[in-house]
Amino acid sequence: MSNSSLVNYIRISPNRTSPRYGTIKNIVIHHMAGNLSVETCGNVFAPTSRQASSNYGIGSDGRIGMYVEERDRAWTTGNQIDHSSVTIEVADDKIGGGWHSSDKAMKALVNLCVDICRRNGIKRLNYTGNKSGNLLMHKWYQATDCPGAYLESKFSWIASEVNKKLNGQDDPDGDIRSGGTMQERKNESGDVTYQAHVRGLGFLESRCDGHMAGSTDQNRRIEAMKVGLKSGAYMDIMVHLKGIGDKLYKNVRENIVVGTTDQKRRMEAFKIITEEILRYRAHNKTYGWGAWVSQGEWAGVRGKGKQMEAFQIYKPMFLVRGHVQSAGWGGYVGDMETVGTTGKGKRLEALQFDPLDEVIECSAHIQGEGWVHYGVITKDTVIGTVGQADRLECLRFKGNFEFRVHIQGSGWTDWTEADGIATLGTTGQALRIEAIQFRRK
Repeated sequence: MSNSSLVNYIRISPNRTSPRYGTIKNIVIHHMAGNLSVETCGNVFAPTSRQASSNYGIGSDGRIGMYVEERDRAWTTGNQIDHSSVTIEVADDKIGGGWHSSDKAMKALVNLCVDICRRNGIKRLNYTGNKSGNLLMHKWYQATDCPGAYLESKFSWIASEVNKKLNGQDDPDGDIRSGGTMQERKNESGDVTYQAHVRGLGFLESRCDGHMAGSTDQNRRIEAMKVGLKSGAYMDIMVHLKGIGDKLYKNVRENIVVGTTDQKRRMEAFKIITEEILRYRAHNKTYGWGAWVSQGEWAGVRGKGKQMEAFQIYKPMFLVRGHVQSAGWGGYVGDMETVGTTGKGKRLEALQFDPLDEVIECSAHIQGEGWVHYGVITKDTVIGTVGQADRLECLRFKGNFEFRVHIQGSGWTDWTEADGIATLGTTGQALRIEAIQFRRK
């Protein structure tokens, strides 16, 4: 017969019958009639003159002490019922009155009862209000008020919480939290349309083109997703699932469920393989938003036990990269991402676009050169200079998007339509552009 692994302190009392007669079928809950620590409770049961003990005790801080091993009968209830019972003393954090116990103590009590039940083959903890159940009160066997008014009022709740955990209704990823951010609750569709299956809510409304699916900072795991491409191009999706690992879904369409439902199994990461150009990223518990990645790369955190809580996917209008002071060229990113740096005091020296199917015109004001008009840009167009340490100072675009720039000393400008007229940045002030962002109109 084993003992609970939840124990924080052990002091075995001499006041016991060894071994107990029969098997463990019941749990009897008592109160300490005082705010005793597990150490003090152990001291109370230590003298043979006390002629009393308990299998376990729980302090107001939620720590658990063991005073009599489960193989032995504790001298607690003062009745032969102790031979078939594990007895638990619970500290009161308020003396007298209702004899209140702390939330920490109550949480520890539920967890200890679950552990006792699981190890002793008790499938369900039944509170009936009398001796016919297996969750029992001291007062039913002796002339006493134990377990006190507060604990007595909580017996139905204790049984319910224990049975939830025994039945697997408790959640392996912890409690859902309030606050945080929930995706918009309206259906949308676009070039790439997707849905998140979220813990406790099922499949949420469809999102598209970079809008967030799921939630953040509510401890709601994503369990499954659906993804569809407007173009009808082929798409494979690999996901990393709790207890399964990497799992590949071939030829995914909008109605195909990727992942699991009703299994309490978190998705931790995903990657997309397709002939389309897609950008995507994931929000994971503890880690927050990860970097945007391209097709065939993992988004999320694999193998760390951290649930994915939200994701975004979009098909870029165009790709763009920046040449940054002392860092050189960065990689190509999509139109929803930042090019350049902020907070580092580094100038943006050049831009280069892969327009894809977009028509983009550009003019730039460059340190030492003034305005340069590039007209319609191609993959080979370099806007600005490389190797000359010249800053980009002001930009003008024409295209089906809006843009903003981060300027030395003043930060981000307002979003501005790329109408071929409006300029963002400065001229004649020797101020560098440090970063740029784009978004769809």
